Amino acid sequence: MSDSPPAAHNASAAAPLPDISILDSFIHISATVLDLDDLLRTALEILRQKFNFAFQIIFLIDDETNTLAQTAQLGGPDDPQS
Repeated sequence: MSDSPPAAHNASAAAPLPDISILDSFIHISATVLDLDDLLRTALEILRQKFNFAFQIIFLIDDETNTLAQTAQLGGPDDPQS
């Protein structure tokens, strides 16, 4: 009898580790940026750097109206900082 694990187990062990650097970036900014607008804008900038998105929007639920409200934007014609 062999002490080696089954072939399926070896294949999964050889899979590359996921890139968690973006999570590390989000953890860092959430601990250091206190203003929500700055936090969301910085999160969008991290996503732009990682995925090269040209246009991004964050929507949050407005508790008073129970609707989605655009909270942050990066890129696009309405972004003054693009």
